[in-house]
Amino acid sequence: MKEKILYLGNILLLFIFLFTLVIIPNETNVSNIKQINEKEATTFLLKEKSTSLALPVINDDSKDTQIENISNADFIKYDDNFMYSIINTKLNIISLESNELIESIEFNNFYPLELLLSNNQIIVFGSLEQTYNLIPGHKIEYRLTSFAMYFINKSHFIISRFITFDNSFYINAVTKDDYLYLILMNTNIFNNETHTFIYPTFNDSMLGKDQLKSKDLYLNETGNNAYSLLLLAKIDLNNKAKTNLKGFLGLAGITKLTSDYLTIACSIYNETSKTDLIIFKTDEFNYKGHIIIDGYLISEYALYTYNNYLRIATSNYINDESKNYIYNISLTSFKVLSSIQIAPKESIYAIRFKDNYCYLTTFLYIDPFYLIDFTNPNKIIITHEVEIDFVGDYIKLLDDDAIFMLGRLLKPTGESEGLVLALFNKELKLIKNVKITNPNIYSDVIYNQYAIAFLDNYVAFPAYSNEKQAVYVYDNSDLALLHQFNFEDEFVLRTLFINNKLYIITNSSLTSYSLPNYTKINEINFA
Repeated sequence: MKEKILYLGNILLLFIFLFTLVIIPNETNVSNIKQINEKEATTFLLKEKSTSLALPVINDDSKDTQIENISNADFIKYDDNFMYSIINTKLNIISLESNELIESIEFNNFYPLELLLSNNQIIVFGSLEQTYNLIPGHKIEYRLTSFAMYFINKSHFIISRFITFDNSFYINAVTKDDYLYLILMNTNIFNNETHTFIYPTFNDSMLGKDQLKSKDLYLNETGNNAYSLLLLAKIDLNNKAKTNLKGFLGLAGITKLTSDYLTIACSIYNETSKTDLIIFKTDEFNYKGHIIIDGYLISEYALYTYNNYLRIATSNYINDESKNYIYNISLTSFKVLSSIQIAPKESIYAIRFKDNYCYLTTFLYIDPFYLIDFTNPNKIIITHEVEIDFVGDYIKLLDDDAIFMLGRLLKPTGESEGLVLALFNKELKLIKNVKITNPNIYSDVIYNQYAIAFLDNYVAFPAYSNEKQAVYVYDNSDLALLHQFNFEDEFVLRTLFINNKLYIITNSSLTSYSLPNYTKINEINFA
């Protein structure tokens, strides 16, 4: 009887063990973000850095693609009444009704870079340089550069608030409702002489000086070779609540911030060709989960969230050959629901997600253009694949039936010998293309999605070669050239369509033109 009970007990333990293997979440669900104390932070920072593996370049600006409907910071923004631009370290405010410069704001010892707009504020991001005398009475100076923000009231254009984060630099930001969600990086976090952790500090002109709290210090345990502190800040734009600041050690990589999710793609230093995707909810920067996948992220625009799914494209190089992966990941279970490999030996250049679809171009040998369908979460399908005879660098979905593409014609040496504008239908059949065949011609659109502008049937973009720089305006329905503006001594920074007018912003001026006759309305020269 005793042996029978023991036998049944062993069977029960075996059943529990097998059941546990089935129901315990895999590594994608095990939290790799843990709260730590100062001693644990010091232990992490004293670890020897791994140099056994060469880490990949995690962000290649030359292949940054495009994304829509996200209000990222930029050097120029506009609302219903005004255009706001940062030119020559000044914030310039232009009336969209009169096209006149109505205000130009200079800053003291502050270098503005980008701006965001909220309902009633202009938020200017930049750097502040402070000089300290290390020994009183001696000319030994120490210069400290800090991230800083000015908040300017839209109604009277008066500075209402100023915040600085010591020894930090800007990564990303987004506004949602009455809050600013901000991502910074700080590397001045460890005193090598005393072996103590340094808590980052910040100063708010409205709420006073503060610092990261020990209860808000976390560590990424995946093994990322990042000896820096990622700072996530939630700032109340109405000055009613103190800034919520969290710090994450060992967390660095390409970040994608939207109003719903923050995704950080970290290359894992002790595993070849692996990326750890770490996801937070934006509202309070609460950790949601993580998953490890093959390949390295191409850029932040290869990340797309839709209906609780994360779609992502990665690449890696093994034996000098590239491999490309497409994933559909559940943001509930943090498991890969479906994945495929595409375009062997090719490099991904442009990628555009829209709802359940992905439009993607590659280049090297065959140069295919893909339409990928995610409608079935458990099975990614390539619905269309066509070859194109140029490098597709930019994709724009014009409507349900037309796709606009801008790309390059390349010589065998890799030099550009022309730009290509192309129209495709929704089955990726080429409708028409035109070529601009100036030698060595190039366009900022290739790496900057904001460099191209659309309005109804208009499309405008800058391009330059050894000979000249120009802004081209085409009809995007038939690719007819409508107008060309030539520049010799100015560098075109941006083209915009606003209220049926075309604006061209250069390093020294802003000029507005009426449509469709391109008559000059006004020119503002920036001193």
